[in-house]
Amino acid sequence: MFNKTLLRCLSLFLLFLVFSCNEIKSSSDVLNSGVVITFDDDFTNEWSQVHIYLRDYNWKATFFVSDYEALDSSQVHQLLELQRYGHEIGAHGLNHLNAPETINQIGTQEYLDIEILPQLDLMQSDNFTINTFAYPYGARNQASDSLLLEHFKLVRGTTYGDTLPSKHNCFYANNKLVYGLGIDSSYPHFSLDYLSLLLDFAKENNKFIILYAHRPVKEVNDDYETDYLTLQFIAEYIKSNNMQFLTFSELDNLSN
Repeated sequence: MFNKTLLRCLSLFLLFLVFSCNEIKSSSDVLNSGVVITFDDDFTNEWSQVHIYLRDYNWKATFFVSDYEALDSSQVHQLLELQRYGHEIGAHGLNHLNAPETINQIGTQEYLDIEILPQLDLMQSDNFTINTFAYPYGARNQASDSLLLEHFKLVRGTTYGDTLPSKHNCFYANNKLVYGLGIDSSYPHFSLDYLSLLLDFAKENNKFIILYAHRPVKEVNDDYETDYLTLQFIAEYIKSNNMQFLTFSELDNLSN
């Protein structure tokens, strides 16, 4: 009787371990691989529309806003609605200035006074939480990184090319400077086949890939446009492979 009871207890314990390990593995898969999609500039109408298109995927994105003073009240409301849903709103410069070039011309304090601090004041007064920054034109250097990381948790540069995924720097590497790869259709390196390779690498190696776009459209007719099918392709991949969307600032939580 004792042996049967002991055997039953051991069997139940082993089953518990198996289910626990499977649950931990599944959770780990979700937490440790995924995509960070970012958008630049001030295409608030298009951002709001693509949000509706992708909402059923429970997606997240980060919208880096420039030229904030030129936005009207309806555009500000659109951004607030995106933030309320769970997307992140970040800074892309009040005047979309080339950071190293401007700092070299007018100095660090003047650059902060015309490009960074006024945008933070304006957007925070409108109830935006601004923690991250994306460089206009991807233009940056070590001095600008050091300066801007005094005001933001993370900054995003840009990277290019269709090098092997294992050699690419578009994956998060626990650094405050993060590089995003463009997915606008006009970039020479862009194709769904190459994007699929990068997503496969992220999934298989527990990585987060950082992507950036500008204006999402149903049909591409100009530079700096990303079609809906590309974004849907990414969302379908995330859903099918048990991966995760993160906002840009959530990358900082991973390193912490």
